[in-house]
Amino acid sequence: MKRIILTCVIAASLLIGCKGKNDVVATYSGGNITRGDFYLWMDAHNMNKEAVLKKKKMQKFRLETMGEWMLAAREAVKKGFDKSDEFKIIEEISAESQIANRVYEKEIKEKAEFEEPAVRFRQIVIRVKSYGLKDNKRVPLTKEQMAVNMQEAMGKGRDIIQKLKAGESFKVLAKEHSDDISRNKGGDVGYQTKYSLHPQIAKAAFSLKEDAYTAEPIQLMNGVYIIQVIDKDVLTSRNIDSVVSNEVMAKRLKQMLYRKAAEQYLNALMNAKDVVLNIEKAGNGNPVDVIFQVGGTKYTNSDLEGRISMILSRINRGEGKKREITVLQKQRLAQNIFKFHLLKRVALQKKLLDDSEYKKEAAFRRESILGREYMRSFGTGKISVSENEIRAEYDRNREHRYFTKENRGGKEVKVILPYHKIRDRIERMISIRQRSLLLKKWKNDVMIENNFTIIERNLEGE
Repeated sequence: MKRIILTCVIAASLLIGCKGKNDVVATYSGGNITRGDFYLWMDAHNMNKEAVLKKKKMQKFRLETMGEWMLAAREAVKKGFDKSDEFKIIEEISAESQIANRVYEKEIKEKAEFEEPAVRFRQIVIRVKSYGLKDNKRVPLTKEQMAVNMQEAMGKGRDIIQKLKAGESFKVLAKEHSDDISRNKGGDVGYQTKYSLHPQIAKAAFSLKEDAYTAEPIQLMNGVYIIQVIDKDVLTSRNIDSVVSNEVMAKRLKQMLYRKAAEQYLNALMNAKDVVLNIEKAGNGNPVDVIFQVGGTKYTNSDLEGRISMILSRINRGEGKKREITVLQKQRLAQNIFKFHLLKRVALQKKLLDDSEYKKEAAFRRESILGREYMRSFGTGKISVSENEIRAEYDRNREHRYFTKENRGGKEVKVILPYHKIRDRIERMISIRQRSLLLKKWKNDVMIENNFTIIERNLEGE
């Protein structure tokens, strides 16, 4: 009976301490934020949720940010900012990015199978610097000086190889002689694929047998390398975490292999029978020319110029500047838009955008972008900075901010920059500072007006 009672007490205490997704962690006029909402919001913005949840202070900071963006979005809708051309372009680009990421997650990361040869090796690196020091300043070396330094490094590398042949430990020699941070681990750089290595290093590493080392130092632009193979394996999506014990290294390798899989996936989409790409027509001046076609969707130069016009209007921010975009830049932009249309078709065909969780995340992202862009628009108005303010800033800080140093007679002397040369820079600085203060005040006011309150007792961590 005592055991049953004890079990019940423990179960009850666990239930009491349990943090549910429906717990309200913040309130505001007309609504609240649940823990589940907060989690989704962090996921939508690629935040490290585990790190945030360790400290209440960090949760409060993130919740306040969420509140600011959300309330700013509400104000943006009231003002009609969400219907503006200024917001339309960033909304389109964001939506494209979200759809591309969704396809990547569902079609690449969850389904991709790869088999990639990998080699684990140690290295000893003897760096050859391209500069020297003169009067505590870097001075580029001549080709002749570089050649001499490289020969010295090659000589040192050959001496180390002789010590290896005499039976000395590679790990010990790496700790004593290597100029690379891997020396702390006896030169061990973990598992690498040929795509993550310099071609000369890759060629040597994959040709050597286990425990063998290079018979001659490998000379690269930045120095001399000696490597010793520790192990060889084939990495797959199923074994990579067990083969590569270092979590950071495993994550980096997976990202690289998924990227390779994504390139292969895109290439397959590009080769579909109903896909046509005429990238050379992008930016040729003929508005009706079709740059690409994906199924029944055609994308013309007119469509591309419309996107470019919206991008430029956002960059220029009404300042009257005219920035030219080269034909090459137009072609690169068209190439990215083409890839998006390929991925969008997959997303629609496979109904990847119909998931309720995804829709909620997408809504959070749009709301956050709307709020941030609305707050950013505060900086587009003209801030008036008086001549007295500019002069006062200059007089107050010219001795320790507005100066340069010149070499006169072999001595470095401080030279105060003339007011007329620095005036416009000071005006911009004061203007940015004033915009920042206005935005900070606005954020504070909108949070108070909407009675934004964090429920601290429902937060997690310390």
